[in-house]
Amino acid sequence: MSRRTLALAALALALAGCGDSSSQRSEVASYLRQVNRVEHALSRPLATVTTVVNEFASEQRSGGTLIGLSAQAQAHEQSLLHARAQIVAARGRLVAIRVPAAAANLQRMLVQLVTGQARLTREMAQLV
Repeated sequence: MSRRTLALAALALALAGCGDSSSQRSEVASYLRQVNRVEHALSRPLATVTTVVNEFASEQRSGGTLIGLSAQAQAHEQSLLHARAQIVAARGRLVAIRVPAAAANLQRMLVQLVTGQARLTREMAQLV
């Protein structure tokens, strides 16, 4: 689990601890397990984005064209578009999770984060 997930999980658990109900804690814990599965599914496409962006930056430092028409640029674009599709699918799974009231703000922030990751990936695909 990433540091971000651990921090968000701690926050959600702290919020859940504000109530009297152990069932509320159980609901939040179940929610966090589901979120963790979605985040785990995001690790591969986000690693792809990082790799492609690093390769693109390296190519630019070594004199590559800014807007690539090369086979490498097309491969980068396709990799990013595929990663974006995976990120969007993970966002859909995240949105589909039943959210306990104590974790509603956390859910909103996570959805915004994943939406931003998809947008960033789309922007990068347009640049390579």
